[in-house]
Order: sequence, then structure tokens, then C-alpha cells
Amino acid sequence: MQADADLDATNDLGLRVINPAAHIRRAAAVEPHQRFLRRPYQYHDAVGKGSQTGLIFIALSTDPVRQFVPVQQRLDEADLLNIWTQTVGSAVFAILPGVHAGDYLGSQFIGA
Repeated sequence: MQADADLDATNDLGLRVINPAAHIRRAAAVEPHQRFLRRPYQYHDAVGKGSQTGLIFIALSTDPVRQFVPVQQRLDEADLLNIWTQTVGSAVFAILPGVHAGDYLGSQFIGA
């Protein structure tokens, strides 16, 4: 497991080591309910004489509005990573829980 970054670290002059607009700071959960699982997947495909290179970012959360949206709002306000990146799309998918023998997919939502 990877250790969390020390967002409060300062240098010998008392200045923050991690810039206030750094992606790692802006994307960090500021409330416990904003934590979610994040996974990046890099890709590189040769296309003719050029190539397509990028990153597919996957965020797994139980409540995107409470977990993911506040983080994205902070990133929208200021994010130094945007100097080098360009978002080309996004989507939200619901993934239903698994089922037990004799049950059916989504049964726990019937009558909710």
C-alpha cells in the first residue's frame, strides 16, 4: 500500500513543499467521505506513422455525488496537471453487486 503524501510538509523557509495548485493536493480528500478507489491505466497504440498515447482513469465510488464531484470541483478551480493534459471524455457507470444462488441481478433494489 502506498503512503499518503505529506500535504503539510514545509521546507527550511517554511514554504509548502507541495504547491497549493498541485494535482495531488487538489485531488486529496478533504473530508473522510470523499475517499474512493482510483486506478490509472496508460495506453499507447501505434496508428500509421503516429501514435495514440493517453491515460484512462477509473474511479470506483459508492456515491459519486458525495465522493467524486467535490474532488472534480476542486480540480476545476485549479490543477497544475492541466498544463500537460487534456480531458477528451468521461462517463459514469453503475455496477450492480453480485448475486447469490437462486437470486437475480438487482433484486436488492426492488421495492427500495
